[in-house]
Amino acid sequence: MKKILFFLIILFFTSKTYSQCCSAGGAIGGSSNVGTVDKQNLRWTGFYRHSISEDYYRSSNIETPTGVFLDKAYFNYVGSTFAYGVTNRLTAELELGYFLNKTQVYNLPILDNVSGYGLSNAVVFVKYNLLHNLANNIDYTAGLGVKFPFPINSKIEGGYSIDVLPTTGTYGGVAHSILSKKFPSINFRILLINRFEYNTVNNSDLNTSSNKDYQFGKTLSSSLFLTKMIVKNLTGIVQLHHEYRTHDKKHDVIEKNTGGILYIFSPSLNYTFLKTWNISIAYDMPIYRSYNGKQFANKYSISASLTKQFNLKKKEQLKSI
Repeated sequence: MKKILFFLIILFFTSKTYSQCCSAGGAIGGSSNVGTVDKQNLRWTGFYRHSISEDYYRSSNIETPTGVFLDKAYFNYVGSTFAYGVTNRLTAELELGYFLNKTQVYNLPILDNVSGYGLSNAVVFVKYNLLHNLANNIDYTAGLGVKFPFPINSKIEGGYSIDVLPTTGTYGGVAHSILSKKFPSINFRILLINRFEYNTVNNSDLNTSSNKDYQFGKTLSSSLFLTKMIVKNLTGIVQLHHEYRTHDKKHDVIEKNTGGILYIFSPSLNYTFLKTWNISIAYDMPIYRSYNGKQFANKYSISASLTKQFNLKKKEQLKSI
């Protein structure tokens, strides 16, 4: 139970879609944020995220646009992760997600909204607990993963914009690490999560040839979590998230209005019920940004998740434990 609570509370937070409006790809990187699962246990997590963008930024300053411009952009995303404990230290995980919509609304009513929907990039992950120090209450877990797209199910309506694609249309790699330190006497934990993402060049015909030879920038992010039990079954979490993203490229030429630096403050709550179920809610608020060029930026995001862990060991095995 304690492991479920501990790893659930950090489920929401290393999304790569903060920086550039409704950038293509998964809305939440649930597979990168959750630790290992006990041997022959299966953990299921369902999650939802809503995000909205309303302002143009040039570097760190809001810029008032002229002419034809975006009035707002938003997306709604649902997904699931399935994690299986191969051993007590080795976990294999699959993350699947679907964009109900990724929508851009223009300032002129005569212009149609641009909207995309469909399956996002899936992620297959392998994680290993490298350090489990009971005496000092320190854990360190590292993992590697592969991202792959589902181009057949991706749809675009009202025109074309690369920012509303539900998938990058390319394969990619992910590496991450989780370092945690707990203080049992005061029910307090500190966690540091680092994540790196790389996307290959898109050589497919996903939706439109305009997306060919496009490469999304590399992303490096770090998240610091402070978690504290408030009352029985209720935990409060505060997160400071830092993200650095390099420029995107098209035909190997830099797209100047892409990439940058972002800091996000995220308070959240986790509640345990019926002993094995956990529900969490989170609010993500950008507190500092420094974009390359001019970009339409995220205003806030809200998230929710539900988690359940299943023990798949046979009854005979459980009796012998």
